Amino acid sequence: MQKNNIINEYWENLYSKEKNYNSIKSKIKNQINIKRKIINTAAILLIVITLGTTSSIIYAKKNWNEEYEEYLNRYIASAKSSVSLETVNENAENLNMDYIYNDGIGVKINSLLITDYTCKIDVDFKFSDEYFNNEYEAFEFGYAIYDDNNNIYEVYERNKYNAGQFLQYEKKLCRELGIKYNTKKAISLAKGGSLNTISMEPGNTIMRLGLRATNKFPRSKKLYIRIFDIGYALVNYSPVNETEVKIESSEDFQLSNSEWQFEIEIPDKFYDKTYTELELAKEINGIEIEKATLSDTELVLIINSNYSMIEILKGIYISDDSGNIYTLSGMSDNNELKLIYNIGNNTLDKKLFLNLDIPKYNINEKVELVKY
Repeated sequence: MQKNNIINEYWENLYSKEKNYNSIKSKIKNQINIKRKIINTAAILLIVITLGTTSSIIYAKKNWNEEYEEYLNRYIASAKSSVSLETVNENAENLNMDYIYNDGIGVKINSLLITDYTCKIDVDFKFSDEYFNNEYEAFEFGYAIYDDNNNIYEVYERNKYNAGQFLQYEKKLCRELGIKYNTKKAISLAKGGSLNTISMEPGNTIMRLGLRATNKFPRSKKLYIRIFDIGYALVNYSPVNETEVKIESSEDFQLSNSEWQFEIEIPDKFYDKTYTELELAKEINGIEIEKATLSDTELVLIINSNYSMIEILKGIYISDDSGNIYTLSGMSDNNELKLIYNIGNNTLDKKLFLNLDIPKYNINEKVELVKY
């Protein structure tokens, strides 16, 4: 799911409670500055100023506390659904789970896959007849994922205009888990997420939730998955130019304000995956492959170079001896550049090549990746 940054910014500006609180504080500050001038001529107004300022601060705090209390009292369709993983083909982990129903909607987790840098979760939705219509192509949901050590993998809130009780879910989850919330520092382990439709049939939609780790996902004993705010938003907009759009009208359809919670037990064998270390058959001037690891589901390259990483990213790809081209599927730049490709151990019967075509540095190389 590719997000429209312009629309996102519009929604955030319109419905950011955080900005509302900041706005209140800003007004308080302005009131103080103005009233301080008045104090010089009428000291008696000090009491009024103090009371007015204190009341505004208390109001902002009360507003947040009330919102958090509403969050705690939200309806949860299933407090826990503990499921053990069963290994199936291609390293996917199947979950033997029944639908959990509420508001005419059944939800279950079909499968889970976690590697060092990737997390994929297939979420299955079953709808009663009155819910389904063609507008479900815009179908979305909010989600929160964290583990038994309170590591938050990712929190996502559905794009819409009337976010209601699900606004600022990450902030509320942090308070619930006893984690210090910081607006200036990323709390989630993942660097963004994606939602893709696996199948869509009358009464049944399956979505794949994909995450990429900023560093590495931990080896957790339990994973908690929360699904909430199921619905869709319809937006009519017209293009202003190549990068901007104008929103003409919008309407949000929330199918349920309930929340589904799943607790998944992860056995040790889940992490016993096969890794193959690779290296370049010959050196490439100015490019160092610090590490190349091939797992059942992905190839991860850690690259060091004095060249511009932007130029490298423009001209790097993986190919095999059958002529297949593998382009970048994810990356991370937390202290080191990690490039991720959707290539699994099942490709070991083919020769893999690292290709670099960087005219700026006169680099045009095709070097085989061989077992270390």
